[in-house]
Amino acid sequence: MAASSIGRALLLVGSAILLGAAVQEGKPSQKEISRELARMAAEDQQDQKEWVDDSRSDHFSRRQAERAARVNEIVAAGQLASLEDWQNACWLLQHGNTPDDYLLAHVLSVPPGAKGLPFAGFASAATLDRFLQSIQRPQIFLTQSGSGDPAVFAPLEPFDDSLPESIRKAYRLDPLKRARKEERAGKTPSPRELARLLKAAAPASLPTPATEPAPEWLVRAREIVAAGALKSEEDHALAARVLLRSAAVDDLLLAHVLATAASLLGHDEGLPLTAETLDRFLLACGQPQRFGTVLEASSSLLHENLRRPYGLGPRGKER
Repeated sequence: MAASSIGRALLLVGSAILLGAAVQEGKPSQKEISRELARMAAEDQQDQKEWVDDSRSDHFSRRQAERAARVNEIVAAGQLASLEDWQNACWLLQHGNTPDDYLLAHVLSVPPGAKGLPFAGFASAATLDRFLQSIQRPQIFLTQSGSGDPAVFAPLEPFDDSLPESIRKAYRLDPLKRARKEERAGKTPSPRELARLLKAAAPASLPTPATEPAPEWLVRAREIVAAGALKSEEDHALAARVLLRSAAVDDLLLAHVLATAASLLGHDEGLPLTAETLDRFLLACGQPQRFGTVLEASSSLLHENLRRPYGLGPRGKER
């Protein structure tokens, strides 16, 4: 090769190296992304404390929207690393503007809760409540207040306060101040029945049609949950699996609540069950699933980096 050709080749190689270095230099490192999330979360909390009247509402809302948009970019790029990143992104999207923001915040809340990060149980409850209200369903944990005074709690309508305290306890929520219910006559249901009920529900590989009368196994499972009989992570997981056999939207929502509780309590299979129950609930609401656990159904799949902590592969549930 002539000297001039060699020189041109070396020049091209050198230019490519410099260009690659410049592109790499313009891309934030993972540490920078983590610091950015922490900074935005701190700014968001400060804004929440300082927002005391309607005169700053437009400015306040704009800052929230800008932060949520940036978090969505980070999540879509698969740039969440530590569980602290997940938790910061969760709180920022909880203050977003759309049902998709709140749903993604809920997805981000559960793995940190399964590892015992502070306030993660409350985050799972609050994000689900906000998502439910955004799709015109009642909140169920009563985390959303309609009072402008932080010292006065008035649950934002619509709400359903029928969840037993045993489930609230799994989410590390304070008991609700509500009228004491009359004692039920007869023997308190036992969660030890759940294994039998699950066997009774199987061969129902297809969910029970919502238009038919509820079968005995489903009625009994509902009674066990409503009585506050669930204690261990296995109790919650078993009840979730039984209710997952139903086609009723309320049953599928409760199955997801119970599966999430099992995750928060440390169940080994809680996270994949949380993903599957959420997908089933979303499909029952007429929305696309997010984790891809229902293979024959429509999907709006999350980034693989979000499915992996749930024990899921690129196409959903690992088998």
